[in-house]
Amino acid sequence: MAKILFFGQTRDQLGVSQIDWPLAGPIQVRALIDQLANQSGKWQFLKESQHLCAVNQTIVPLDHEIDDADEVAIFPPVTGG
Repeated sequence: MAKILFFGQTRDQLGVSQIDWPLAGPIQVRALIDQLANQSGKWQFLKESQHLCAVNQTIVPLDHEIDDADEVAIFPPVTGG
């Protein structure tokens, strides 16, 4: 199972900081987000807003492939001044 971590406002909206998610073979990060968003109402915002994703502690594009051995972090875009 892949370990999925949530940070910042994303964690607050979902009310969870980490889940284990079974993957059926390699999939893109975008497909993982779609699977998560299809669970129920509170998860749908994942599709509606932009998030940054890291796989094994490296920022990756949404078309990056992941598998069960990966750690995926999902967090809101970082802003600064």
